[in-house]
Amino acid sequence: MLEGSVHTMTVTLFTSPSCTSCRKAKAWLEEHDIPYKERNIFSEPLNIDEIKEILMEDYRLSAKEAEAYL
Repeated sequence: MLEGSVHTMTVTLFTSPSCTSCRKAKAWLEEHDIPYKERNIFSEPLNIDEIKEILMEDYRLSAKEAEAYL
């Protein structure tokens, strides 16, 4: 890390109302003072572009490869 720089990151936690694992993940993040943004996928579904972005960033797929999954 560069001296004097601060790197902050907020986790996006995708949840659903009945997901026990989601509640456990939220509790763990809170216990460890890790900032997060919760997004309920039922009340706020992901659109195609967001799904592509996740595939490209998290799975290091090209835009063409991400498109093939959709």
